[in-house]
Amino acid sequence: MENIRKLLTTYAYNILGSYEDAKDIVQDAYLKLSSLDIDAIENKKAYFIRTVINLSINLKEKQKRLISQSR
Repeated sequence: MENIRKLLTTYAYNILGSYEDAKDIVQDAYLKLSSLDIDAIENKKAYFIRTVINLSINLKEKQKRLISQSR
């Protein structure tokens, strides 16, 4: 799945607007998925993309909450 890292980073960047955050999210996704039985996943690419999107959305929401709390 290393060959889709650039695609995953692009998805994360489009949600987060930060290249560094996007790289961190992709790394987090790889770490999270490394504990799973990857052979049991039917569509690995789609699973990786969905995981990155979900992690990115979660981080974006967390950032919004932190900003609103600091005001």
